[in-house]
Amino acid sequence: MYALKTTPEDFVVDEVLDQALLARKGFSREAQRGARYRYYLMRKRSCTTEQAVELVCAKLGLPRKAAGYAGLKDRDAVTSQLISIDSAAARRLPVSLDLGLRERKVRIEQAGTADERLTLGDLAGNRFTIRIVSMDADERERLASLKRSERRGELTVLFPNRYGPQRFSRANVEVGRLLLSGDFRGACGLLIRHDRENGPAIAAHLAASPNGHIAALRLLPKRILSLYPHAVQSMLFNRTLDILWGAPGGDTAVLKGRRLPLIGFGTDLDGLEKDGTIDATVKEACAKAMWEEGLTRESFILRPLPQLSVEGGMRDALAKADVASADAASGTVRFTLGKGQYATVFVQAVMEGKIFIGAEPGDTA
Repeated sequence: MYALKTTPEDFVVDEVLDQALLARKGFSREAQRGARYRYYLMRKRSCTTEQAVELVCAKLGLPRKAAGYAGLKDRDAVTSQLISIDSAAARRLPVSLDLGLRERKVRIEQAGTADERLTLGDLAGNRFTIRIVSMDADERERLASLKRSERRGELTVLFPNRYGPQRFSRANVEVGRLLLSGDFRGACGLLIRHDRENGPAIAAHLAASPNGHIAALRLLPKRILSLYPHAVQSMLFNRTLDILWGAPGGDTAVLKGRRLPLIGFGTDLDGLEKDGTIDATVKEACAKAMWEEGLTRESFILRPLPQLSVEGGMRDALAKADVASADAASGTVRFTLGKGQYATVFVQAVMEGKIFIGAEPGDTA
């Protein structure tokens, strides 16, 4: 059975920037006098993007809200990405900064200036260099097959667009379920046990106010707290994909060209079928996933914490990887994914043979 991330250096992630969007933000690699934001290239090892940004802000004496970024990068990895820092938040910003605590390493280097801050989603995708270890014979052959295809110039690989394990962490779905069911006491208990960063603050608040569970939850930044109900939404999406894949004839062909609902309070499956956004097969798969999990669209309305209510949306059933190289001997594969897609999911799909190499199923040259 294959393994990933045996060392951070085996999982390298480089952010791919949306150049047109950066231009609209007034980004310039040459520092511009009077620019509101300073952009830095941040390289990190063995920590989350949020942890790295918090470390940088603390070192510079800045409030956390002074910094922004376009996407979350893997924790157990070596990654690079742009961050923005509000120039008005500090008298002096450094050209570069090195930080480290045990295995965690963070370095920032000035990359330019801009008129607007970076926000989540301001990227085109990510480029990965990953080493896969401990492959069995079948898994190694599947990677070798990818290499043979790459030699023929077939660099496009389609695979099920699942959410990866990073989305769920250790207890994200469980906390999300408790929030959606209104069990705020239970949600606080799980966070105290599993969230080493925010759990102590929740515990301290409840020690002073034993019934203040909603107020304790509000101590967490919205960007953190919203991860939990969205984890439930992501779990439902993955389950819908599994149901479709397990249907008679289910493979990448049955998923081709489909967009699947991200269930939320605004998701009307009947309406989506009526207007042709989804067909009966997708509607039935979504309904089955919701029934299995005991959820309805109304489950995603959190009246005591309305800022966490999840409206819903749509997501492609298939993702596309642009493969640059694959080497079965070393286990190294290099590829690029769009934003919101997961390298761990791509590797799993390759190892399990759940991919389609070349043009989309059914397409003709």
